This record gives sequence, C-alpha cells and structure tokens, in this order.
Amino acid sequence: MSFVDETRGRNKRSVREIAGISLELRNSFSSRRAAIEDAYETLAQEYVAKHGHSPPKTV
Repeated sequence: MSFVDETRGRNKRSVREIAGISLELRNSFSSRRAAIEDAYETLAQEYVAKHGHSPPKTV
C-alpha cells in the first residue's frame, strides 16, 4: 500500500490519500458521511424537542 499527498486548496495542508483509490470512490464515501451527519443532526433536534436536553454522548 502506498500513499500520495493531495492538496486541498490554496493555503491548506496536503492530505495523504491511498494511491489507486479514485476521487469518485472517495467522494461517494464523503457524501455518505455528509448524509449521515445530516440525519444525526435531525434526530438530535427531535430528541431535544422531546426530552428537553441533548442526547447522551454514549449509547
């Protein structure tokens, strides 16, 4: 396994990515993560509305 450095834009640090993994595949995981985070935020807001406080950090 080898890694490559990729820049993320001007004045940003490079990020190490696994060589041979396409940008398309990496983006599919990034969009999945964004969808999960959005769903979590919605569920957390519903929890607060129902219980009056933030959900516990541990389950």
